Amino acid sequence: MIWKTARLKKLKLLSDSIIHKGKLLSDILDNLTISYDENNKYFQFWIFLVCWGETSITPTEANTPTLKQVNFPKAFKSPPAAVVTPLSTVPGTKVTGVGVSSKTIDYMSLVVTRTNTTATTIEWIAIGFGT
Repeated sequence: MIWKTARLKKLKLLSDSIIHKGKLLSDILDNLTISYDENNKYFQFWIFLVCWGETSITPTEANTPTLKQVNFPKAFKSPPAAVVTPLSTVPGTKVTGVGVSSKTIDYMSLVVTRTNTTATTIEWIAIGFGT
């Protein structure tokens, strides 16, 4: 927590010397809201929201896409952009596909395809506008 506080103080000192459209950046930053929750894995900076996490998906059948819904810890204003990746030592050989099949402001559906039925941990991040 100390490094986060130190970084925010450093940003504040830097912002005191930057002028944007006739205003000190520090004055602009004073009006921004920063919310951070490590337990629920999200942070919101002004209007931007970032959520992240990981989940395990166990395919029901080899070579068949298997879906799992992941709920965001905080709702977005509109469906966010999302990036997913398998936490695996065999991507491309045993894990043949990972992706997002659908998304809303509250959740997204992840999909994984494997050549077997071994559980796969999927790490994800979603970025968009917060509410």
